[in-house]
Amino acid sequence: FQIADTFIGVLASESCKPQAQGRVQGILQATQAVGRMTSPLLCGSLYSFSLGLNPKTRLGQILGSGNLPFVFAGTLAIASAATVPMPPRSPACRSDDPRAADTGWSNITR
Repeated sequence: FQIADTFIGVLASESCKPQAQGRVQGILQATQAVGRMTSPLLCGSLYSFSLGLNPKTRLGQILGSGNLPFVFAGTLAIASAATVPMPPRSPACRSDDPRAADTGWSNITR
């Protein structure tokens, strides 16, 4: 996790102009914070639900005994990797774009 977390920050930092790096890093940290707040709530609920599954059923054998959060996270990771292509660099992050010097929010989100 720590390697990927550092790598994402480095990629975001190196892909933008110096004027936009602070804003990009702030957005990245904010989205990571939201994920760190919501994932325990979601995975805790999934874990509790999977403990209540009947182990005699096929679904209970696969997802029971607390396996549901891990199956969910693995499925989500595979789906994300398979369906989300690497986005093109935004105009705010391109060095050849004259708008890149402006650090306004609208340039980063275009």
